Amino acid sequence: VKDETSKADVLKELMSFVYTVTNQYGVDIAICTPDRNMYLSVLTLREYECPFEDGAFWMLSQEQKVRASTLARDAKVGRLAIFLGAGVSIPSGAPSWGRLLELLAVKAGLNEEDRCSLSSLDYLDQPTILEEELGKAFKPSVADLVNESYRYTPAHALLKTLRCPAVTTNYDALYEQAAQSCGEYIPCLPFESRRMIENNHPIHNSLLKLHGCVNYPDTIVLTRKDYMRYPDTSQALRGRLQGIFLTNEVLFCGFSMTDDNVHKVIDDVRKAVYGENGHPVGNSKLGTVLTMIENKMFNRLWDQDFNIQSFGKSWSDNPSWYHDCFLDALISNYIGTNKVN
Repeated sequence: VKDETSKADVLKELMSFVYTVTNQYGVDIAICTPDRNMYLSVLTLREYECPFEDGAFWMLSQEQKVRASTLARDAKVGRLAIFLGAGVSIPSGAPSWGRLLELLAVKAGLNEEDRCSLSSLDYLDQPTILEEELGKAFKPSVADLVNESYRYTPAHALLKTLRCPAVTTNYDALYEQAAQSCGEYIPCLPFESRRMIENNHPIHNSLLKLHGCVNYPDTIVLTRKDYMRYPDTSQALRGRLQGIFLTNEVLFCGFSMTDDNVHKVIDDVRKAVYGENGHPVGNSKLGTVLTMIENKMFNRLWDQDFNIQSFGKSWSDNPSWYHDCFLDALISNYIGTNKVN
């Protein structure tokens, strides 16, 4: 359809039909648009055509709507950064850490008895044995297994729309692929830092990879030795992450908050910005952590530093659906004209 008026009419009919189908069959429908202008049009029509009394985001609590709006406001003024953990990539088919080690053990040719013995070791010690078995093929094998992920997830596609500083401990290239699907380029730091400078690419639209990348297998951090030497070999990356925490609200998605290297950076920032009593000044926090299942002890551990947003009491509450709806609300408020109230 070439005529703009005709495009608008087609979109309006489409949105009306979509709501009819969702109401009749109780299904979710995702509309994927090729460019930002089309996306904005669909957002506006979604709100206009929505038959639900509480709007397009009726499924979210008031607290969640307020949090999404606050994060969108931070993104609009360039004060939001995102941190992607394994939980964002696993729905794409990417292996969990444990599953990755199992696959590597098979690839190394270990028999069932040896694989069972290996699994009793710590997650940082298992890779040490596997590296001995696989030799120079170890890290390329890690990259090959991670690359078997099918494609980026809705969370990747939504979050990359923010065009804000991004950080990840993931090895995969799914976030970059989500950007490429829209004709955008996101430089990966530190590997493409010189290229970013040469092309005058804005620093805020970049991805810092703390633990390496499948496109640069030798940089992958997996063994205990890698982790022990990380403070010496990756000081610049930690400095970049410290700077992000100092100047941005950080939104953690799919991250378990168990990585010691990230803990050290958070503690460095605490020492720099918290008051003499070791507590945040006023109501200021370092960011927001999204979790699928509410955990009172986890909240107790982190609520001094972060706002904790959970999406269910148990997996039977379908928290992953609410999680993606929350991200949709955040992006809609950030890029669209409609407000999530």
